[in-house]
Amino acid sequence: MRIGKGSGVSGSVASQGMAGGSRKIGSLEKGYMGYIMISPFVVVFIVFSLYSVLNTIWLAFTDTQLLVPSSGKFVGMYNFQRLLKDRVFIKSIGNTWKIWLLNFIPQLGIAMLLSVWFTSSFLKLKLVGMWRSLLYLPNMFMPATVGVLYFKLFQDIYSPANQFLTMINAIPEPIRFLDKPVFLQMLTAYIQWWMWYGNTIIILVAGMSSIPASFYESGMIDGANGWKMFRYITLPALRPILVYTLVTSLVGGMQMFEIPYFIAAQGGPGNAISTMYTVMFRKYDAGKKFIGAAASVGIVILLITTVCSLIIFRVLRDRDAASEAKAKKLAAKERKLRQRMVM
Repeated sequence: MRIGKGSGVSGSVASQGMAGGSRKIGSLEKGYMGYIMISPFVVVFIVFSLYSVLNTIWLAFTDTQLLVPSSGKFVGMYNFQRLLKDRVFIKSIGNTWKIWLLNFIPQLGIAMLLSVWFTSSFLKLKLVGMWRSLLYLPNMFMPATVGVLYFKLFQDIYSPANQFLTMINAIPEPIRFLDKPVFLQMLTAYIQWWMWYGNTIIILVAGMSSIPASFYESGMIDGANGWKMFRYITLPALRPILVYTLVTSLVGGMQMFEIPYFIAAQGGPGNAISTMYTVMFRKYDAGKKFIGAAASVGIVILLITTVCSLIIFRVLRDRDAASEAKAKKLAAKERKLRQRMVM
């Protein structure tokens, strides 16, 4: 008797195979194709990023100098001990945090407000795409170019800013803007905000657009006003987007280099805009190319970024999802225990 393709025997065999959990090697359910698709990124990351990080960690514990064959000896924590005694570096940590917070807080606030306007079904703003493109435009500029531009704008008493202000009688005499520490910090924070708030708007708009309209309709039926819908619908739904925005902005803020360097390469009066990255560059470019000393600064930046990122993940985690994951793990353990008891 011939067994057809649609016979009950073949169907029972297939069902037994599925029940037994067998999968083809290339099946999407097994996940092999996913691993194959991400393998190029993993290889490139290991070769060009992971190796660099591990090598930097090693260099931080050595006295390596460029083009000095006798250097490269292990010196333990010597570079870090010198770093902790360096007043300029200690101040650069505070400067980095201060400038980042001065630009990120208004950046997130203004971007959130504009994103709500752009996605609001009540306001129905026209030419939303054009406005988003214009606001995103500063992000397309090179930071080094913007830094040089603003340096020339406030360079000395003959700068365009002084000429314009004296022409309209806004100031009695020219001002040396770049000799004022507070102005340097505010200028750097403003440039960072101006360049990046458009990018934050694009990300938040994408997140808000993905929230189902039925959520807001249910809120309106329940009598919720605009603030309550934003507080209890928009913000919880944007939690993953906010985590991404916070972490990426934190990483970029801790690595702030081009803007403060091109405005004042030596940090300005009183090292007002010396950031951790500019200090790292100056340690390397001090004359003898102390790679080990510069690498130690990089490790401190890495540690600060990692710890703060973990805190952000912890504070903004989805508690409901975490509790559900714990419940699933407990249920899986109970099933395994029952299976063992049955066996």
